[in-house]
Amino acid sequence: MNQGGSHYELVRVSLQANRFAKAEARCRSLLQSHPDDHQALYYLGIAMLGQGRLTEALENLQHALRFAPANGDYWLKLTEVLLELERPAEALDILDDLIGKGLDWPSALDLKTRAEQALRQVSEREIAREQAIQDARDGPASNLCVGGTEAKPGWLILNIQPGPDVDEIGDIRDLSMFADQCFEEVYASHVLEHVPQQFVIETLQGLYRILKPNGRVMISVPDMDVLCRGFLSERFSFADRVEIMRMMFGGQVNEYDFHFVGFNYEILSRLLTAAGFSRVRRVERFGLFLDTSDCAPYGEPISLNLIAFREA
Repeated sequence: MNQGGSHYELVRVSLQANRFAKAEARCRSLLQSHPDDHQALYYLGIAMLGQGRLTEALENLQHALRFAPANGDYWLKLTEVLLELERPAEALDILDDLIGKGLDWPSALDLKTRAEQALRQVSEREIAREQAIQDARDGPASNLCVGGTEAKPGWLILNIQPGPDVDEIGDIRDLSMFADQCFEEVYASHVLEHVPQQFVIETLQGLYRILKPNGRVMISVPDMDVLCRGFLSERFSFADRVEIMRMMFGGQVNEYDFHFVGFNYEILSRLLTAAGFSRVRRVERFGLFLDTSDCAPYGEPISLNLIAFREA
């Protein structure tokens, strides 16, 4: 249902100015009275894309296409989102179909080229990933980064969510895909707090199992001593306290972003010792990956960084 060009012009102005939240609000206002307004759904999808909310962008564009299945612009924007979601095969299927039906716009041809390039890159990454996984399972010298997203030579990247540089999808609580004593080093930054309390010891024992003798684990978690001091400090504003609270309990932006347990040095060092580790010590920073282990938003590092060893 069309509600008049003036409404859409305001949305387009917001989108052109990269004011995506403003565009989102205008679209939602339009959809309150006309939920079948495919143009508002289309613009809402673009606003979601601009904010990096890719799943929501995809859902809104798919919804728009249910009301306007012949709209080429909607289909092209959908394929753009699929490429951002690293689903090039699906994007390419749609583009081949559109071009085959005569939609040979330059933008469609450009998107097809992008999809083909992305698909080749996915294939190359899959080959390298399978080799890295096989190497890790076979047990040569290697290192494991749990919860990482950044590729690094000599490191296998394990994450519960897929990503461009993630080698294997998995949960830190279940490392059964790896052989005993197959890694020299294991690194986990801001992962352990996402494990329910009753599984923490078992999880640490799993890390111990895959380490070679004299191997070391490096763990970074939110430091509850620091966060509690900050939360109670009068020098911080309300907004600061809300942000500190989110550091304690998780940002909760998706199903995985929840914290189930808190640590300070005494708690985590005792748990590591109970799991079999020795020579537990605190370090200021690891300097390995660009992650939250170095975060100091209020002048003091908010992470507890510990190293512990599996004895020979």
